Amino acid sequence: MRLLALAIVIFFTSPSYAENLCEQTHCPQGRLPIEVCFVHPDVYGNPLWRLSIQAPCRNAHETHIVTSRAEFLLTLNKINRQCKTVIKSTFNGHGTPGVQQMGSLSFDSAMDDLKPYSCIFEPYLPVHINGCNNGNGCFSDILLLKLGHSLFSQGVRLTAPTTYATTLLPGIMPHTSLNLKNRKLLIDPSSLPQETWMQEGLTRGNGGTIADRCGGELQSSLDRLKSAIDRAKKNNCDHHFRIPPIRHREMQDLADHAKRLAYYEDLSEEKIKILKDQQSYIKRATEYLMSCRAQ
Repeated sequence: MRLLALAIVIFFTSPSYAENLCEQTHCPQGRLPIEVCFVHPDVYGNPLWRLSIQAPCRNAHETHIVTSRAEFLLTLNKINRQCKTVIKSTFNGHGTPGVQQMGSLSFDSAMDDLKPYSCIFEPYLPVHINGCNNGNGCFSDILLLKLGHSLFSQGVRLTAPTTYATTLLPGIMPHTSLNLKNRKLLIDPSSLPQETWMQEGLTRGNGGTIADRCGGELQSSLDRLKSAIDRAKKNNCDHHFRIPPIRHREMQDLADHAKRLAYYEDLSEEKIKILKDQQSYIKRATEYLMSCRAQ
């Protein structure tokens, strides 16, 4: 049985099958429109979670517990084989800036293999990524952008909370960002630019583009690092940690590039890693320099 299950997973997740996912399904009567909730397996062991998902999933035609990437893809294949199309969806999982997780399935930057499955989602459908901080900051914008151009490449309206998400009335009110603000991304493949960024809640505005967020965050980190260097010099302890001038230039060049939308047109894994590594290095350097004491 284990070998059979493994064979099924390999078949349904193989590139040759996924490339023709919808074309291989014969639906003479058309496709049935459905609303779908995908839910973290923690719902089984947490009574509050079981109650909480009733609000966002109350009107859903189907609710699927997702424990792994393979199971998620098998669920999408099942929806396709049953001649259904998803017109609205909610992803209820744990979140941190840049990551949305359900079981061992982790939505992060590596999502290119999900693109063939976008055909089962109605173009421009609303999708709520219901995980804490999934709309907070640069790497959350990267998460939404990568997810939007892979799993929902026909067009989508994505929303995500900009801070921790909770509900005051479990089962009645869906989870909401504590600051009552959501990050929103509209992707329209037929327009230029394809992405429209917004922030909705108590105050409404575009919230800046992904370039404004990522470039702005990196520049702010660099400014804090420069302040830490000046402080260390005044305390006569900067000789313990000195950043070569060429490294300063590299960091500023990256910040300048990150302020331009063109930087995100080809958002490779290498680019994302460079951004993360640079932010991590600047944070460590700043903390070290701020901790030094006058000699």
